Amino acid sequence: MPERCFLALSLSRPVVASLERAQAAFIAAAPGWAGEKWVSGGLLHVTLEFLGPMDEQGTDTLVRHMEAVAAGTPGFDIRLKGVEAVPSTRHASMLWASLRDPAGTVTGLRERLLAATARPCEPARLFRPHITLVRARRPRPVPPDALNATQRIVSEAGKGTDGIMSVRSVTLFSSTLTAAGPEYRMIAIGMLAR
Repeated sequence: MPERCFLALSLSRPVVASLERAQAAFIAAAPGWAGEKWVSGGLLHVTLEFLGPMDEQGTDTLVRHMEAVAAGTPGFDIRLKGVEAVPSTRHASMLWASLRDPAGTVTGLRERLLAATARPCEPARLFRPHITLVRARRPRPVPPDALNATQRIVSEAGKGTDGIMSVRSVTLFSSTLTAAGPEYRMIAIGMLAR
């Protein structure tokens, strides 16, 4: 049976801990958001591309391409930047942690991976590296106090070591939707060059 797959960057423990503090601060300032779909620390990641259902043969081919692209890409560092309500603070369907990627290394890695797989994908101009913190069940306003509290935590982490992500690999995951939320299974890791 085909698996729903996606390419992603995993997060370091300090980055996850910073984001969990930010999530807790948001809920403390906006308790009405507690029932939304918060992403648990173990599932936080940077999605490079959602690939959709893939059979075993397609997955095997993708893994070979991913490993080759990763091996030819030097490792790099990115930092947490801030928090955004998407698409707007008045009608937010998600909260993102944004990333500082001034050299476009995340976007470049994504483009090389997708070129190697020759799969249709979201246009590069629409891609913005981020970490989804929560998905609202329906679009709703974001309280400014909650957003400000969360923003302070994430931007402060981004100025220190707790907000640095050393990217040394790319991972292919499968995703299964359950009543309790998504479950991710790691299929393969492509190690970046040292």
